[in-house]
Amino acid sequence: MNLLTDKPPKYVDIAGERVELLTDYRRVLIFIKAHDDEELDTSGRLELLLKLFFKKEPCNLNAAIIYIMKTYLLGGSPFADTALKRKAKKAAKIVFDYDIDSARIYASFWQQYRIDLTKAKLHWYVFKALFEGLNEQTTFRQIVNFRQMRKKDVPKEMRQEYADALEELKIPLAHGPRRSAKEIEAELIERASHVRK
Repeated sequence: MNLLTDKPPKYVDIAGERVELLTDYRRVLIFIKAHDDEELDTSGRLELLLKLFFKKEPCNLNAAIIYIMKTYLLGGSPFADTALKRKAKKAAKIVFDYDIDSARIYASFWQQYRIDLTKAKLHWYVFKALFEGLNEQTTFRQIVNFRQMRKKDVPKEMRQEYADALEELKIPLAHGPRRSAKEIEAELIERASHVRK
């Protein structure tokens, strides 16, 4: 997907069926939040995925799940990885959360782009590109950079202050370890195969 030459998709081919997508960025954020909700079972996740992203349920649920998890959520580039995720992997910690950092993300979109996210209707691909393009002067990126700092890189006389501030800004872990998109995808595909039987 090239945002400079291609329009973000409104319709997609799922195993030979032309299906209309529901593309507002908020739908992805809702799904990401549900992804970590331990109270939502596989059946609930599958139902949510289908309601959030498709105007009409596709015939091939497995192909629909694979498309959403491996292409759509990644902004149209299969198996793509964002700069923020790469940094998070290197740091081996979670450095942002759409829910916890929502006010910072909102403020940063306004600060850099003058986009009011409460009113803007943005395709997920457009939102994702703008999100990844937030510069170092924005509130959100400053907080992410702060969370990524290593204690040894902070002058000794400021380490306690840094530790206190980091405690205030840390992202709390869910009750259990977060499951990967791959695990969620496998679970959804398994459930989808039972739905069709």
